[in-house]
Amino acid sequence: MTAALAAGALAALALVLVSPPRRRARRSARPRTPPAWPRRRRRTDLDLGVVATEVATRLHAGAGVEEAWSRTLARAGLTTADGGGPAISGVPLALTRLGSSGRRLGPGAEAALPATVAACRLTHEIGAPLAQVLERTAHGLTEAGQARAARAVALAGPRASARLLGVLPAAGVLMGAAVGADPVAFLLDGGAGSACLLAGAGLMVAGHRWVAALERSARHAGD
Repeated sequence: MTAALAAGALAALALVLVSPPRRRARRSARPRTPPAWPRRRRRTDLDLGVVATEVATRLHAGAGVEEAWSRTLARAGLTTADGGGPAISGVPLALTRLGSSGRRLGPGAEAALPATVAACRLTHEIGAPLAQVLERTAHGLTEAGQARAARAVALAGPRASARLLGVLPAAGVLMGAAVGADPVAFLLDGGAGSACLLAGAGLMVAGHRWVAALERSARHAGD
């Protein structure tokens, strides 16, 4: 019974090490105040490539710049009350507020927002055709989004393997206790068993941090 309880504690520790805690922390720390963007608060990843393409299409169809931005941003969840038309610098006020309002953005929107703002400022300062610039920008944003999705798929396997390897030591202790051995007594004997326990725990933590560092490096490689 003692071995089973100790093995369960080790399994819980392994699950804590290998499971991502960010989502649980965000849910528990989320305030219960009314959101600043009430209509589409849950849609966290705004596709700015689609927004730029729609604005360019409206401009080609003969719409004015302010009308194209206002209608497109309204369809994307940024109503005209947020300032859909271009500001003095050529950047729609809704996009400016999107980056400074504290709204939780997805990785795609966070990466695409600076490029979209830069394209708007460029066309305003040098007088370049807004439709053509937005089309090129949308093409680049689409390619970047596809590369980001490919990296996420490629990292899914190593991430799952790291979590599985983190649980295996506790599973080994459980199997040893099931066949009648006493692995907990060996690991806590103060000699070679304790040295193996400390070395294994240190290697597991180091491996988890190493995989996390490799994942961050691969994620930021294309940014």
